[in-house]
Amino acid sequence: MIKNIDFSFLVLPKFNIKYDKDVYPPVIKTEDYAEVKLKLPENYYFDYEDGEVVSKNQLLKIQFNPGIKLLNGYFISEIKDNEFKVSLSLIIPIIKWEIKSPQLNLTDQSRVKEIWHEDLYNQEEAQLAINNIDRFDFDNADLILNNDQQKIRSKKLGNKLIFDLMRFADDIKNSNNSVQEISLKTGNDNVYDLFKIRTKWEIINPSVKYRKEENIVKIGWQQLGRDHGKNIILWNKKSKEKIFSEEINNNNKLIVNLKKKILPNQYRLQFKEKDTWNSGEAKYPADNTLNVFDLTIGDKKDFIAVIKDKGLVITKVEDENGDKFPLNYDYKITEIRDASKLEFENEERYEGNLIICNKKDNNLQPEKLEYNPVSFYYKFENSVLSLFVDREKDGFTYCKKCQKLFWDTIDKNHSEYKHSKYHILAVRYYVDYNRISEELK
Repeated sequence: MIKNIDFSFLVLPKFNIKYDKDVYPPVIKTEDYAEVKLKLPENYYFDYEDGEVVSKNQLLKIQFNPGIKLLNGYFISEIKDNEFKVSLSLIIPIIKWEIKSPQLNLTDQSRVKEIWHEDLYNQEEAQLAINNIDRFDFDNADLILNNDQQKIRSKKLGNKLIFDLMRFADDIKNSNNSVQEISLKTGNDNVYDLFKIRTKWEIINPSVKYRKEENIVKIGWQQLGRDHGKNIILWNKKSKEKIFSEEINNNNKLIVNLKKKILPNQYRLQFKEKDTWNSGEAKYPADNTLNVFDLTIGDKKDFIAVIKDKGLVITKVEDENGDKFPLNYDYKITEIRDASKLEFENEERYEGNLIICNKKDNNLQPEKLEYNPVSFYYKFENSVLSLFVDREKDGFTYCKKCQKLFWDTIDKNHSEYKHSKYHILAVRYYVDYNRISEELK
């Protein structure tokens, strides 16, 4: 017995699809987008769920995130005032990868992902597969490490390319790089980034806030990778004195109640991974050390209040080439105040009295500069004086031989003329507080 069957169907006379790329690599940023063009016959149009239609004529353009599996929407036709609507899904030709191992199971990945090395290599096997290679124009490819530093040839298995990631293990473990980049290189020399392997724990975006009234320090940060406990240490950058050291585990913020108040100054913040094999005293970290950050605590108003109260001492000078030189004498600037005369409107210039003391003889009476007051610009961010001149607006000469500053004219009759070949013009002066105290008034 035949029953009546009622159904409708749609015949599409001509339908062209063109992507803006033959192959879409895994997406790095979420805002990356791709484009597909559809050439439609008359009285046909599309309504898409996953993309943004940027033109609605016979040549339809749709922008979409290439990380999606399918571009879903509806094909719509209007025939004799009747609307026919049929669902349609377009497969995106994007490279998708997967890793299968005892501890890590990543499938159907279409984004550049960062993987912690212990999750991948703390095991005996790790295999990478590139799926659905019939969509692309390559049957084989190489997996490359850090821009062709090392490579693995693919093995084809059905509709997949297979790679043994364990062959990269030694190179990755012995590398000094924080992150190792894994890419796919096809026969036509196109390179597509797949994922990254992080081998070093790294701190980013640290923040430090000091509340003078409560005498507490608040520290926040973000981290990449994984640690097994860490110490957070704050150092005074000038004296290299340790302010505090706190041990912390799984957290991204720390509040420290200080025993003593700290002055506005330059500090060095260190995040140090806990070392179970070495429990010795922490040492001041060298420049450019991983997870070490230089910062300033206090604003300009705080710094100015302190230098007016305590004065400054010049610790070293710098020439126009950026070379720095020490001093055998203490050059102390006292009674610091706002400059009485300003050369330019709204400039923030300061003046004070310069006193010179011999470091080798504490009993020596200080020598007071006869051309006081001196004046200068003060950059609190790095504790540097510039345009440092005496009352007559003369700069200072530095002798590299005796490590001393001169403000007199060095002529043939001057006692230090014999050192004239060692004389340079100092252009920047590094300073510290004159009388460093643990508490502000």
